Amino acid sequence: MLGFILLIFGLNPIPDIPCNYFGDMISSPVMKHYVIDELRPGDYEKLRICLDERYGPCRMGGIYWIPLPDDLPTGLQASHAECRPHYFAVDLEFDRISFEFLVRSQNRMRCDCIAYATNAQREWLMRFADNLMEELELIT
Repeated sequence: MLGFILLIFGLNPIPDIPCNYFGDMISSPVMKHYVIDELRPGDYEKLRICLDERYGPCRMGGIYWIPLPDDLPTGLQASHAECRPHYFAVDLEFDRISFEFLVRSQNRMRCDCIAYATNAQREWLMRFADNLMEELELIT
């Protein structure tokens, strides 16, 4: 009840989770990410050039689609030929890069195979991000 009262007065009871009050409904949108922030202007350019070369230019904002390696899909993801390949979305902005932990398909918006990364998939993505920073000699 206290959280509800705080929301009415514009105070967020859970500071790490953005909350919005819509009439009788409280919405808490949450997406799990691995975020590297406080990029310098030169860092952004290095990342943009590298990602453009490896994964093609962005088709939507600063969103890049990083393919899930062939040895990492879950059984369900592997069995969904119509949804393959699966991807991680990477959002590059001037001051940060965010690696989403949601394994997606570009062929479908909703499917049972679209899910948060398993431990192995999540670890691969974080290693990918860290290796990218190291390879480009970016300070994190």
